[in-house]
Amino acid sequence: MKAFGVLSMDSDFYIYSNPGYIPLDSLAFEDDGSVRCVRYRPQDLAAQLQIASTWLPLFAVSGCLARSPNACCGRSIDRGALIRNVVAVSCGQ
Repeated sequence: MKAFGVLSMDSDFYIYSNPGYIPLDSLAFEDDGSVRCVRYRPQDLAAQLQIASTWLPLFAVSGCLARSPNACCGRSIDRGALIRNVVAVSCGQ
């Protein structure tokens, strides 16, 4: 069975490799019995940003750092180590 998308209220699915993220609040049940929704596909987001889809997880980290520069998802972040790792990945190390 092939999935159409991930139905969730967790916007992290914008960046994960999946068939598409469907925000739960985008579901609309029509009178004729059909269901409408909005589906966001990570590969489309990457194409729009003109980056490889493998770079999308960096947006999750940067978004978390923007909300709280010293803590991300309940963990302390060493920003220097994060930058070194991003440079290493971008340089193919």
